[in-house]
Amino acid sequence: AVGMMLLVSATDLLLVFVALELVSVASFVLAGFERGNRKSNEGALKYFLFGALASAVMLYGISLYYGATGTTRLADLQGAALLPPAAPARGQAFNLAMLFILLGFGFKAAMVPMHFWVPDAYEGAPMPVAAIYAVWHPTFAPSSERSSIALPTPQSTQSCGSLASTHGKCTVMPAAWLA
Repeated sequence: AVGMMLLVSATDLLLVFVALELVSVASFVLAGFERGNRKSNEGALKYFLFGALASAVMLYGISLYYGATGTTRLADLQGAALLPPAAPARGQAFNLAMLFILLGFGFKAAMVPMHFWVPDAYEGAPMPVAAIYAVWHPTFAPSSERSSIALPTPQSTQSCGSLASTHGKCTVMPAAWLA
């Protein structure tokens, strides 16, 4: 719960990362709660390995973002992102950074294209834990993505916030409809 509260109210990309890891560690433990159950162990191990990879990708994206903009504070990112790039590589680094950050975040939040780990974690987890997962991910993901990644791209003034909102809707609506 603390990780989700930090995630929604984070003011720095590194705090977003730390909060997301707090949520993830709790999720890893809950997925493998039934130690005697092989499916629970398998689901928790897959979730942990894919989560470690997603964390590395997201942290690399944050470092690229810092290199491209010179800041990790979310309040400063809009101004830094609107500056014209000093070299064409800066714009490419920014785009690659946003891609890596969204990929890492999308996996951790079980968003639509990166949700392949969900069946294993849900199948292996006890029923109350699966119910918690079903509430956690659709709840905190769109709100924290909206507050964290609501940045304009350097090529245009169109906000990534609308992209984050659309991504959240494409994740939550099918999940609610199929449930």
